[in-house]
Amino acid sequence: VYPVVQQLNELIRLNPSDPANYYNRGIINFSQSRFENAKEDFSKFLILQRGIGESPTYGSILLSITLQNLHQTREAEQTISQAKLVANTSWS
Repeated sequence: VYPVVQQLNELIRLNPSDPANYYNRGIINFSQSRFENAKEDFSKFLILQRGIGESPTYGSILLSITLQNLHQTREAEQTISQAKLVANTSWS
């Protein structure tokens, strides 16, 4: 485990309600092709973020790409559909 992941694990242990730590760890997991771990982190991030600002849109995009890497196409499409509703934008 990389030192930064260990630090994020400790931050999550100390403050499990901070969505930023899950997002950051998800990015690291994704970049290391640990897609199951990234999926869990991005999912937790979205639950904790609760539609505040634009961050959930980016989190949804990352979760969708992660799901595609896991060959979970239906879930990836559902994630983007939900993000469109929340963001109230028209993506193509």
